[in-house]
Amino acid sequence: MSEQPGENRKNCPQCGRSNPPDARFCNECGRSFSADYIPNGAFDEKRSRPLDPAAFRPDALLGADCFGDISAADAARAIGKNEKYYLPVFEKLSHSGKMGRFHVAAFFFGGGWMLYRKQYCSGAVVLSLQLLLRAASLVFSYLYTLPALREAYAAAGVTASQNTVTQEQSAAVLRALGELSARQTLFCCLPLLFSLLGLLCSVVVAVNANKWYFRHITALVASVGRLPFTAPEERSAELSRRGGVNLPLAVCLLVCWMILYNYSGTVIAAIFS
Repeated sequence: MSEQPGENRKNCPQCGRSNPPDARFCNECGRSFSADYIPNGAFDEKRSRPLDPAAFRPDALLGADCFGDISAADAARAIGKNEKYYLPVFEKLSHSGKMGRFHVAAFFFGGGWMLYRKQYCSGAVVLSLQLLLRAASLVFSYLYTLPALREAYAAAGVTASQNTVTQEQSAAVLRALGELSARQTLFCCLPLLFSLLGLLCSVVVAVNANKWYFRHITALVASVGRLPFTAPEERSAELSRRGGVNLPLAVCLLVCWMILYNYSGTVIAAIFS
């Protein structure tokens, strides 16, 4: 079926194809419509040249028209939000195979960021591991570390009403802690060990985040490419639907994390009291 031109349709500045008014990418060449576009009937040859970083054409990015087995245009559609960051990273990954940049958002949010980017299976595994390490740190801290510190401070004569601790009291606290058995010392240090493991997990996720996401997008585009479509718009719509981000899930996870962070100590105390 031929396309009917309309005032609200978007003409691609790169190839001139008419696209639906809500299109984020050209269905023919994959150019991003994230910047101002030329209205229907006002195509200008000058606009085929790069004018603004926000108006880049994905398959002209860094001279690459594909990343392995997928095109840059399909990758841009599957990425959706913030494609201007990921496409250069994907181009480098496809040529060098290296892990790419340190991903700051993945470092701070870990599995939550992966779920936000619709990497549901791997994101659930990473988030579960991070929550497990957090819970283990809290449990051992409540059962062993805090009681040992209370006893050491009590033995040194430190009270809750004191504003400062004298040098003699500090030395007495250290002596009391030094008298703990090897087993007690190990259990008291486990919260720190679990915290360090959690930090290491965050670093591993941040270093590998772009590489894992590149594999996810590659698999997504390949799976959509095996489906039968009668028009390019259907394929583009399916890539956008399966790709992109899951903002409601991210907001829900953020709220749950804030609740867990603020009330986890109270919950642990109620369970083991």
